[in-house]
Amino acid sequence: MAQIMKLSYFPQIKVVHTSKVFHGQLYVPLVNWLLMIGTVLAAAIYNNTTSLGNAYGYVPLGCFGMDVTNRK
Repeated sequence: MAQIMKLSYFPQIKVVHTSKVFHGQLYVPLVNWLLMIGTVLAAAIYNNTTSLGNAYGYVPLGCFGMDVTNRK
């Protein structure tokens, strides 16, 4: 992540290293905000639990479909 940002291939964002022992543990506050906004939008768009449950059911189907079509 640091190399990508130093080469200017990725915008400069705040990255917090959460552990001195484990090298790959990162905390990116921007990602948490984006996840929160996405969750609030999904809850607002699907205003009842039935439609939200139906939409959630299509997610694994789409993932499996993309996985099968990308195999050669």
